[in-house]
Amino acid sequence: MESLAIVVVILFLIALLAGPLSIALSSRFFHTRLNVGSSIWISILNVLRRIIHLLLVAFGTLIGVQFLLIAGLPLIPRVIGLFSIITCYIGLRREYFPEFFFAKDLIAKLGFSRKNGRSSGDDGNGPAGQH
Repeated sequence: MESLAIVVVILFLIALLAGPLSIALSSRFFHTRLNVGSSIWISILNVLRRIIHLLLVAFGTLIGVQFLLIAGLPLIPRVIGLFSIITCYIGLRREYFPEFFFAKDLIAKLGFSRKNGRSSGDDGNGPAGQH
């Protein structure tokens, strides 16, 4: 029975930590440190970072989906599974699709706009209207 408990603890730890670790590995801190150097060691570290990131996202997503789809599980493992899927998605999107902004594009398609200031932009008070 103890080995089954260890397996369950490992699965829960992977589900809880894979997403936040993948988000951390795709942060600007690692990108700026590992993309500026032309050394072979920097390149090897960058490849290792990407491999570890991909493994974390894959395992976190698979375990999260299992927690969501297993019938009869209580609410807490399902919430942990959903947390794992969402955080792994965020880490994956930040690493491989950094220019994709789903919420901003959706808001723009719905007609809402975020403006910083009182000017609408076409009243002649901006840089274009100062001729």
